[in-house]
Amino acid sequence: MTRAIRLTCLSLLLVGLAGGAALAKPSIAILGLEVIDKQGTPSAQDTQVAQDLTLGLRDRAKAGGPYQIAVGSEKELIDEKLLKNCDDEKPTCMAAIGNELNAEFLMYGRIEKSGSSYKVSVVLLDVKAMKKEKTFPDVIPLPEATGAALKARARKIYAALTGQNDTCTIAVKTSGGADRGTILINGEAKGNITNGSGQVNNLTEGKYKVAVEAQDFHRWEKPDVTCTAGATTNVPADMQKMVTGETGIGPGGQGSGSAGSGSGSDTFHTGTVSHGGGNGLWKAMAWGGLVGAAVGGGVWIYGFAKANGAQGYDQTKLDKTGTSTAGMNAFYDQNMCGTSDGNIVAGLPGASNQKFADGCSGNKISKIGVGLTIGFGVVGVVGFVMAYARGDHDEKPVSVTSTVGHRAKKRPPFAIVPVVGAQGGGATFAMEW
Repeated sequence: MTRAIRLTCLSLLLVGLAGGAALAKPSIAILGLEVIDKQGTPSAQDTQVAQDLTLGLRDRAKAGGPYQIAVGSEKELIDEKLLKNCDDEKPTCMAAIGNELNAEFLMYGRIEKSGSSYKVSVVLLDVKAMKKEKTFPDVIPLPEATGAALKARARKIYAALTGQNDTCTIAVKTSGGADRGTILINGEAKGNITNGSGQVNNLTEGKYKVAVEAQDFHRWEKPDVTCTAGATTNVPADMQKMVTGETGIGPGGQGSGSAGSGSGSDTFHTGTVSHGGGNGLWKAMAWGGLVGAAVGGGVWIYGFAKANGAQGYDQTKLDKTGTSTAGMNAFYDQNMCGTSDGNIVAGLPGASNQKFADGCSGNKISKIGVGLTIGFGVVGVVGFVMAYARGDHDEKPVSVTSTVGHRAKKRPPFAIVPVVGAQGGGATFAMEW
């Protein structure tokens, strides 16, 4: 037994070491951009722009992504080229600089003022392969060569070279006993709290107002939460439980209460409750889809009946050019609808020609009906599912009278919350049992 335990521990240690190695990110060194001035010595302004752009690239790498900054690698390109005699910036020579800095990848480049803008060219070099992975040129207008605009340019350049996603994440962890709830970003539901934590992904960089709503807890809110591109912002939410007779903000709205006397019961939560709104939209979508599907079904049936009623025409009587087409009758069934010959036949006089034309018309109408039925049917199903999942979210007055031992209304066993971000949309699904 002892040997088995030792072997198990050794196996876990090896797995842990292998996993750590697999999770290690490749290192990168970002050299200070070289300032080029064909007229002579670069100006102080040009040098400052180069330094600020370099700092933006390094800050973006430190914020997270596919690479980690190599320790002690924040050097200047011009200095490293002089030390290694790399005037031509050949990949073999630049790779030697990367090896010296213990970096697996090297990012370097130059900036040159040209009229009313700066021309920038930045390279990502695979040090081990001694090969340029990618080169990204950019033109920065002078008004954008400072402050936040220049930092945004740095993130754009870094993302273009590394393929790094430029979105950010806000992660919320609740305390105080609120294990389930809803995360709101700028007043809109964007995610769920499950087991005391949740997060909202694919946000654009910026500041957001973050709130958490949970049943039987005061609404928690924090304005001006900064979300940085490529990083996760952790937000602790200290939830306060609501008590009898307390005035506070419940999930989605305000509530107040007052203790009664002499009646043996207490009215402990009266006021207005809102759960985020929007349920009316889902209901309208559900019923609209149902009506649309019914109309589509009617069109489908009408078209089918018309096409079916047109069957039985004598194909030998179909007239293509004013004369009988007997012997060519095999060509003129409803598979020919819409073809050049079929259109000619449908447009000529004659009882059989008219039946053929009616059959083609009914066939076309039935196809339109099929599309309408399926399309509106899907809309209706989604609307009914979301309306049922979210319950009655419309704001309405609530008055709850409780006696001793009263139990709160049980929450639905599952919840579906739409999630929308810069890169797309979807929904989160949570279930408890």
